[in-house]
Amino acid sequence: MSSAELKIDGLRRRYGTVIALDGLSFDVPAGQLFGFLGPNGAGKTTTMRAIFGVTTVDAGEIRWRGQPVDEQARRRFGYMPEERGLYPAMKLLDQIEYFATLHDMDDQAARKAAAYWVDRLGLSGREDARIDTLSHGNQQRAQLAVALVHEPELLVLDEPFSGLDPGGVDDMHQVLAERAAAGVTVLFSSHQLDLVENICEAVAIIHRGRLVVSGAVADLRRGDQPRLAVRVADDRDGSWTEALSAAVGTVESVRPDGTALISLTNAADSQRVLDLARAAGPVPPGDRRFGRPGGGGARGGGTGGESRRGAGVSNRSFRMTWLVARREMLQRGRTRVFAITTLILLIAVALGVALPAILSGGGKPQRVAIVGGNTAAMTGIVTEAGRLAGVKTVVVPEPSVAAGEAALRSGDVSAVLVSDTEILVKQVPLGGVSGALGTLAQLAGLSHLIETVPGAAAAVAHGIALPVRGLEPPSTPLSTRLTGLFTVVIVWVLISAYGSQIALGIGEEKSSRVVEVLLSSVRPIQLLIGKVLGIGLLALAQAAAMVVVFIVAGFASGSSLVHGAALGIVITGGVFVVLGYAFYCTAFAAAGSLVSRQSDVNSTIMPVQLPLIIAYALSYTVIYANGANAFYHVLGFLPPTAPIAMPVLYAAGDVPLWQVVVSAVLLAGATVWMARVAAGIYERSILRTGARVRLNEVLRRETARA
Repeated sequence: MSSAELKIDGLRRRYGTVIALDGLSFDVPAGQLFGFLGPNGAGKTTTMRAIFGVTTVDAGEIRWRGQPVDEQARRRFGYMPEERGLYPAMKLLDQIEYFATLHDMDDQAARKAAAYWVDRLGLSGREDARIDTLSHGNQQRAQLAVALVHEPELLVLDEPFSGLDPGGVDDMHQVLAERAAAGVTVLFSSHQLDLVENICEAVAIIHRGRLVVSGAVADLRRGDQPRLAVRVADDRDGSWTEALSAAVGTVESVRPDGTALISLTNAADSQRVLDLARAAGPVPPGDRRFGRPGGGGARGGGTGGESRRGAGVSNRSFRMTWLVARREMLQRGRTRVFAITTLILLIAVALGVALPAILSGGGKPQRVAIVGGNTAAMTGIVTEAGRLAGVKTVVVPEPSVAAGEAALRSGDVSAVLVSDTEILVKQVPLGGVSGALGTLAQLAGLSHLIETVPGAAAAVAHGIALPVRGLEPPSTPLSTRLTGLFTVVIVWVLISAYGSQIALGIGEEKSSRVVEVLLSSVRPIQLLIGKVLGIGLLALAQAAAMVVVFIVAGFASGSSLVHGAALGIVITGGVFVVLGYAFYCTAFAAAGSLVSRQSDVNSTIMPVQLPLIIAYALSYTVIYANGANAFYHVLGFLPPTAPIAMPVLYAAGDVPLWQVVVSAVLLAGATVWMARVAAGIYERSILRTGARVRLNEVLRRETARA
């Protein structure tokens, strides 16, 4: 066997009380179609995941071409999981290109390679089709294209022929045979023995995590001169073979680890050899393998991609994170839902800012009738009352009270000022008069007082109002408070809406098993940060558009919400938008990784949202009140509620700037802590399927690892 090979050596993996791998060992020759057989639950999928580092092992080692398999080696591997690992809503060509870039191909080379494999696998004409619209056979072809697009040196395929019709099996076999002829090592699992016999050169059969037999298909089928590999613990020289009879077999060689390669005679019973070995010492489970002498000669190694980037570790880590983030932005930003949602939000912001100003500034003027008295003086009183109340008024002289009442009943006027004695309205409101009508009543009464009280006119000339002195500084203007409320609404929309998208996206990756393919080339932390960053940048772009519309519509309409806004409130809101999103969205990601079905996501993220909901609901009581209570002050310093509570407190003038800074520092520190905890939960839960993963179980494992 050449040095270009995959070596599985003593793998052990336990899941609680279940032993998935029990000292599994076998070798995969280079440039061959190698079948990996066993019943369901035998350990085939666990072994394949271990090759890619998707699953860790408790003991043992995996070597490629004589070297331990590491992250750099895995970039040259291709993986196809049993359950199709593709994004259902992503276009075919874009998807293949994306996975090519995750294996260090630049964008141009990835596009070219993706187009080639689409054509080679008979998928031409479907480049822009979503994966979930393709037939099962074409989805299999798409999955194979993802595994092949970066020209891997090793192909690991889990049940690639499952569900294919005979034509699909032939096509798949042809492609794999071509890659093997080109020097690519192909390891694929199956439970169909007849299929493996027809297309494979060598196989390994396992049961309950242990190797049953391995070797060339022809030898295993005909039983001609098989070879047995046996290792006795603590016997690195293979001295136990000295008692081996020539009638049973001959020793070809002894490996450095003590494994003796024995060619058995045709009439030999392998059990006699194993009994002899056990008499000399314990034989570790899995350290007995069959094959043919000299089997598995290499045909040459894989070429690898010429368009691969040679970046360092830190640069590659950044690039992988950015590729994940870019995919999130492009895929979500192109959807019709995002476009419609953005448009609705922008229209709502524009109307919310401009409509009150337009209605108050451009409303229908109030018509007020005047009867008797000094027409010029009464007209001045009505006009001044309208100015003070901020409404337009039109004076309508009437010849008599009866005429004024008739105009009032017909709706031609809204009020009648009768000389300086009374004001008539059609119906007095339940809450009493206010606005322009209340101002008119006060001015008319003051005018009557000046005329009837001796010396009042002289007093008025020198001013009759008493000086007003406040014990506390004036309250923050309502316009400034509403600007803070607008900022809080943005925080709420970004965190709740986009946090839910993150959790749902992770649920989609788990349910579609695409995460298994992703983690074969991307670290969990890169996948987590990339997803949060990509959706976050999209959210901030949407928020920036809302702010621009807020400012433009406000200035265009003359809204007091903009003219009264303070720069400090806007900056404070921006800081807490970023920190709040970072704090919550990593938590949303961790929550999403705990479930296997998207339908369970909303119930899982509700406890995460609860502190935010409380702070948001109480924010309205602070905006419209003179001073926040002590409870809301405490919420401003607690990281889960600070993203909403502190901007509200600052906008209402209830906290000084230094307290805002303290709250931001506490939130930043909590964000770092949350990111670390969420990353640990995500890493330990993302591959768990079936029942919902319990949070306390994951946290216990995280604590044990620490």
